[in-house]
Amino acid sequence: MCSSVCRDISKVFETAVKQSKNYHSNDIADKLETINKMWCRLEDDSRRNWYLISETDGKTVTDYYGYLCSMFPVALLMNGCPESIAKLLEDNNVFIEKYCEHYYCEESVLKEYVDDVAFIDDSFLYNNDIPFDFELYGKIEKGIKYINPYNFEFEEIK
Repeated sequence: MCSSVCRDISKVFETAVKQSKNYHSNDIADKLETINKMWCRLEDDSRRNWYLISETDGKTVTDYYGYLCSMFPVALLMNGCPESIAKLLEDNNVFIEKYCEHYYCEESVLKEYVDDVAFIDDSFLYNNDIPFDFELYGKIEKGIKYINPYNFEFEEIK
């Protein structure tokens, strides 16, 4: 895992978007599954934009290694991910980034990965040095679905 500081994934995500013309995630997922005891499957509880890369005993997941984007050639790999997985991804022109707790991504890039949420910098809720934004607070209170592009977790975009 990365440190508690937000990891900027703007460049990697942007590059992956630009290089996505001949990208076929399902082919790469199939290749990953040829590795003994590996699963690379879309999760039912997600937007189905990311494949979970994991080890399996044939019935259930036994270890988590990361995620492969279904739309763009980028993967977020966890510490402990076998080198064979990283090599297969690199050999298939997939950009690799560390799986972290918190990310930062420029809005113009992040909107390529999620399209059903608003982007709101909610830092004013936690930082007294930033003027309180009553208009944004009202939207948040009403339950608007949003992501803070300056500090979000992977779970919010998967």
